[in-house]
Amino acid sequence: MAGLCEGGNEPPESLKAIYCKKAFDSADQCRVLQSLNRQGIQEKYVKILEEKYRNSKAKISLETEFPLQRGVKQGDPILPKLFTSLLEDLLWKLKWENFSISINGRMLSNLCFADDIVLFARSARELTNMLEELNNVNREAGPLMNQSKTKLMTNGMETQVQVSGKTLEYVKDYIYRGQMMSFQNAFPTEVNRRIALVSRKYWSMKFIFEDKFQNLNIKKQTLKHCIISTLLYGCQTWSLTEREKLKLQRSQQKRERRIAKIPLRDEVSATTIRKMTGLQDIVMAAQRLKWKWGGHVSRLNTSRWAYVTNMWDPRTGKRTAGRPRARWSVFFRREAGRQWTRTATCRTTWQMLARRWTDPK
Repeated sequence: MAGLCEGGNEPPESLKAIYCKKAFDSADQCRVLQSLNRQGIQEKYVKILEEKYRNSKAKISLETEFPLQRGVKQGDPILPKLFTSLLEDLLWKLKWENFSISINGRMLSNLCFADDIVLFARSARELTNMLEELNNVNREAGPLMNQSKTKLMTNGMETQVQVSGKTLEYVKDYIYRGQMMSFQNAFPTEVNRRIALVSRKYWSMKFIFEDKFQNLNIKKQTLKHCIISTLLYGCQTWSLTEREKLKLQRSQQKRERRIAKIPLRDEVSATTIRKMTGLQDIVMAAQRLKWKWGGHVSRLNTSRWAYVTNMWDPRTGKRTAGRPRARWSVFFRREAGRQWTRTATCRTTWQMLARRWTDPK
């Protein structure tokens, strides 16, 4: 996914998520080990990995073996770390200080997670240069850009961007790391998407939920850990309206009625069913997770990107006419006051505040 910005009422921003073709299979093993050395990883760990990959081989159906010089072992827990190390080493070679966006005076040009990369730029020309440079350094280490999965997003005018002669596609929204990203208000769409995902996941596990002989406690625990957790994924970044909260609550209540085998026609209240299942209200659970995340971010070093981006209040541009969308920090200001970041630095005080607004009494 990718994006760029050339004007508009919002601050200049661009976004591009890049996917690599067969990223883990094409990574050069020697370059991976070199990147670990350059990033200060202890020599004993590098030697362990070097020994692990020294005699790696592949076997085809004819039972013919051949040595491997590229690719990291599939399913290996350390695999994302190795690829990220290689990618970080490549990005150090790129001089993108002038190709990034400013966040409180600091320049941010990219986000990386394993083989998924997001680039930020202020214009189509900048973005094209960044993509070409990244594609060139990638050739050295193996991974090549998958242009069919690389998309563009912008909050300005859509200007054609080409890489290696191929024009990249613009999209209005994109799913990145399991969450919908958009320059528009994506939360209503994201909530609807989550509810649809939960519905499919529920029916994929109907052998548990719809079994009339299955213990209610097993159904409850499965609902909590497999269904509710899917619904709440990434909720720490949400700014929910009352309508969206109601949608989430109705989705939870519908599942609770199903596992308790109490249809609506029986006229049993949702409160009664909630006492039977013992589950926490989903909106309250989302707010608890967001509260913990807000406290964690406030206690981070102020130079950390997680702190800088969450606490960023853009000084350029202006918000559109009409009722403004709720900011991420509104919830904390309402519950802990305008100086909530200072309050959150004390864990005890922050936890006491959480108990105050979550106490059912």
